[in-house]
Amino acid sequence: MTDAPNGYQIYAPRNEDPYEDLCKLAEAVAKTGELLDHDGRLYWLREGKRIMVTLDVLREFIEGHIVTPYLKTPGPLTNQMSKLRIYGSRRPRAGAQTAHRE
Repeated sequence: MTDAPNGYQIYAPRNEDPYEDLCKLAEAVAKTGELLDHDGRLYWLREGKRIMVTLDVLREFIEGHIVTPYLKTPGPLTNQMSKLRIYGSRRPRAGAQTAHRE
């Protein structure tokens, strides 16, 4: 799989265990380093401002920082081309790179 575009983290769910997939998403979000815990609340440092994270803010954050791979062509998983798309979106990320999936 290719590296994520600058500023994005890759989230690759296995779709076998919802808890495992949620943990992988949380790890991808944490790798961005832009969310902070302050007094038990989660904040996003954005453009020099501290924004309290709500579900709507978290959705916006994920759309701006997380991409997920998907198969470009049907067929066996070996040597398939894959692309990255914004997590939660059905469309590919503009300018996303393609890579062989191994």
